[in-house]
Amino acid sequence: LSRKIFKDFNFEASYKYRSQPLDFNFYLLQSDFKEYNWENKNLLNQDFRTRTFMLSHNRWGRLKGEWTLIDNYVFFYNNTPLLYFNERFKTEVFQTDEKIDYLKIRYDQSFDFGNFTLANNIQYQKVNQQKKTDEVLSDPLALNVPEWLIRSTFMLTSSLFNNSLFFQTGATFFYFTEFYADQFNPLLSEFVSQNNTKIGNYPRVDVFFNAKIQSSRIFLKLENVSAPIKHLINIDAPYNYYSGPYVPYRDFSVRFGIIWNFFD
Repeated sequence: LSRKIFKDFNFEASYKYRSQPLDFNFYLLQSDFKEYNWENKNLLNQDFRTRTFMLSHNRWGRLKGEWTLIDNYVFFYNNTPLLYFNERFKTEVFQTDEKIDYLKIRYDQSFDFGNFTLANNIQYQKVNQQKKTDEVLSDPLALNVPEWLIRSTFMLTSSLFNNSLFFQTGATFFYFTEFYADQFNPLLSEFVSQNNTKIGNYPRVDVFFNAKIQSSRIFLKLENVSAPIKHLINIDAPYNYYSGPYVPYRDFSVRFGIIWNFFD
């Protein structure tokens, strides 16, 4: 459903039902590793019921909400004993009989001030996993997501030398709250759910410069520039930012490149 309500505001609503079969790795795996052999013939399709609402305006941006009910959710679970965590990697296929409620609200907005632009993406997420009855929750938490995700870019777009040089420069800010991020299993080439180690709560800033001269382009990017600034302020500050459990995020780095098209 789509309808213009008042002035320049548009409202949209939709409902989607999806019954989805699983990847083959969930059903069958044969490996030289003894604990990585399974055959699961009785797994059920995952059912997703999604209700979406969106309010948008050409100037004030777009507010979108999604509420998804998930039945028969299937995932790989890291069931390694805590005593051997990060030394061994034991994984099992798990299909929960608990209903999962997944709420996601996202706001996208971009403001222009002359040659300056401020673009923001803010997302709130909440997952509730509960029994279909009044029983106490016994299964591991299946769907783990950060509660808040923030991405903001401030940039200058302009031209020089009688519009011969077009360029953009600015900075992008990233942040997400702590959560139990999925861990990559190289044997399965799959991400595995775990409820022991959190990552996040680390703000990251990238600085960029892009320019175009006729058929040539140049770009410069300073990735994670917030890392040296953080340690310049406090030399004893710990390096505690990760892209995944036990996987450190890249340190401060500089990327530079030139693209030259000989033929238009």
